[in-house]
Amino acid sequence: SREETETFFRESVMHRNPKTRSTVPAQGGGGGSNLSNFVVRTITTFAMIFGCLFLCFYGQSSTVMLIVLLQIGMWMEIISIAQSQRNKVGLSPFLHWYFLGVCLLFFHGRALREVTLDSWPEMDTLQQVLRHLNFVCFALYCGGLVLFILSLQPTMLVSQFTHLAWNHMALLFIVGQGTFFVNAMFDGMIWFLFPCSIIISNDIWAYVSGKLFGRHQLIQLSPKKTWEGFLGAIILTIIWGFFASWAFSQFPRIICPKERWWVTPNCENGVPPVFGWKEYALPGPLTALLGPTITLMPIMVHSISFSLFGSIIGPFGGFFASGLKRAFKVKDFGALIPGHGGVTDRMDCQLMMALFTYLYLDNFVHPSGGVCSKMSVMRHCSQRMPLSEQMALFNALGARLLAAGAQIHANGTAFLP
Repeated sequence: SREETETFFRESVMHRNPKTRSTVPAQGGGGGSNLSNFVVRTITTFAMIFGCLFLCFYGQSSTVMLIVLLQIGMWMEIISIAQSQRNKVGLSPFLHWYFLGVCLLFFHGRALREVTLDSWPEMDTLQQVLRHLNFVCFALYCGGLVLFILSLQPTMLVSQFTHLAWNHMALLFIVGQGTFFVNAMFDGMIWFLFPCSIIISNDIWAYVSGKLFGRHQLIQLSPKKTWEGFLGAIILTIIWGFFASWAFSQFPRIICPKERWWVTPNCENGVPPVFGWKEYALPGPLTALLGPTITLMPIMVHSISFSLFGSIIGPFGGFFASGLKRAFKVKDFGALIPGHGGVTDRMDCQLMMALFTYLYLDNFVHPSGGVCSKMSVMRHCSQRMPLSEQMALFNALGARLLAAGAQIHANGTAFLP
């Protein structure tokens, strides 16, 4: 009943009810508890940062496993909120995990398909499965829907469909968005480390600026967020991003793409242009101070866009999570990370940054990638096009190269003089 539900939530907030993820702290409290929480939060923050860097040092393989574990942890926390409501019948645990498995297979399979196809071209069975991955996942998903429909009970339809919608919402926001980091990192680990550092630094600068100068509340969903902390974080994050992008660019292992699972990232075709030095013309007001041009790496210019997104739009991922927690009267999504709460409490803003990173790379950093990349063209030509079409494509490309002034070596390779 409604009264029982209200009593359940009231007890959850006032006491540490095991059916909730955390409790809302009592008002007031001494400064000692605040200092203790700050120390614990600081220690766990550095532990998470160094732990993440340690895994990322071993490359994309360990980082993909880290992302999968984080996604599973976040999904479990979100689903536990739905299950904490006193609905007698929802989705069975099997269907919850089944849909998660299908979703992970679909999104991670698509993200890793290119590098896997290039790594084991001789495995015909694997090649065929990956080529038809979309259809395989669709068939598995249809099977899950059939099982769900067969499990419906006439007196529990609202509860069961609510849990199905909750499950799909969690999968869309967590697995759907988070996997875009996997897409990006194979162009270089920097496209995982740098965006993550933007969100982390913005969170730190917002906390510091808010503590030092915060006076005016920013949004009711998060009473501790202030305009001073928000604006201070924007400025400091832009500064951080500018210099961090340069620092990350000094390590070839980070900036070079990875084309096969067992091959160490390398820039055998040259350092990507985004990490080279380039002259930029300055607008009139700045020429008197810095001269007509300035030499920067393009990544340092792009860092401004990353910092602005991470500082202005990124926090709204946290506000979304705050609204969800308030709707169900819980303080944190979990208690796995001391001083921080659950995995979702730390990763909510990173999800939006993952999707932004992928789209930004595709549109502004290397818009000629995707289906027009060298590896993609080679793969489609060798596996899907008949020999006659491959010859036609070869002749068409040769004509374009000759028209552009290319010359042919004695060994048959083309070059530009």
